[in-house]
Amino acid sequence: GRCSGTIVQLWYREDSWDHVPADFHCPYQIRLDNGHVICAPKDIDGYIRTTDVPPPNCSICLCNDQTEENFIVRDCACRGTQGYIHLECLKDVAISRAKAEIDSGRADTSGFNPFIHCVTCRLTFSKNSPSSMVLARACYETYSDEDETPWWHSFAAKNLVRNMVERGDDDGAKILLEKRVSMIRLRIKALRKQGYLTYIPAHEIELSELLLESVDVYEKKGMLSEMKPTLDEICRLKEKYEFDGPRQIRINQRLSSHSKLLGDIDSALKYAKEVLREAREE
Repeated sequence: GRCSGTIVQLWYREDSWDHVPADFHCPYQIRLDNGHVICAPKDIDGYIRTTDVPPPNCSICLCNDQTEENFIVRDCACRGTQGYIHLECLKDVAISRAKAEIDSGRADTSGFNPFIHCVTCRLTFSKNSPSSMVLARACYETYSDEDETPWWHSFAAKNLVRNMVERGDDDGAKILLEKRVSMIRLRIKALRKQGYLTYIPAHEIELSELLLESVDVYEKKGMLSEMKPTLDEICRLKEKYEFDGPRQIRINQRLSSHSKLLGDIDSALKYAKEVLREAREE
């Protein structure tokens, strides 16, 4: 079937299109009413044609006005017109619901998170959906520097990084991670200087999680020289704290991957066996 949408760019081409001739461009890039972006390779009725059908109304503000930054999406499993929502309305709902979760004390225990789940049907938004990226940025902007909500600013950074990586923005993810890691190191240093030692473990565990995200980005970018010291620091933190099973598995997966990239097959196999052993124990 056909999907309605809006043309957002003419003669579109992506740098990654190495498999097509250099002079080839799609006549149209189209943003569908569900928020996804596609291309029409030819200007013929089989691919694209005009429509008189108006866009659906947003289920929150009940308007159907759209802009390039604030268009209507449908990225969840809500039935009927309930699933259509402006990105800005979606963001406002998530921020409001997150505040309610924090005030009730359920924010990090209920399993529900308005920045990754639809507040109505509870479906997890796909990482490559417009909703996921907008909510990730909203969460980071809202909670990245609030000391009174440590779980949230840890989640906010990791969630935004994963969305950026999913969309191919490895450089942006690397810059964000380096900023967050530097900030946490300074915070740990200040706590140690002030004698607030009981607060340090939570920050060092958060540091280990962000360093793991950094390892993933370094691997994608082929930065082996950066992977090794980062993994070494994670291992030191692993010896200091009792990490849970999933985190131990992820650390050993990265150690195995790094060893393989360096040609150290024996170490790669050793860490892979650790992954299997820990997975069986989970």
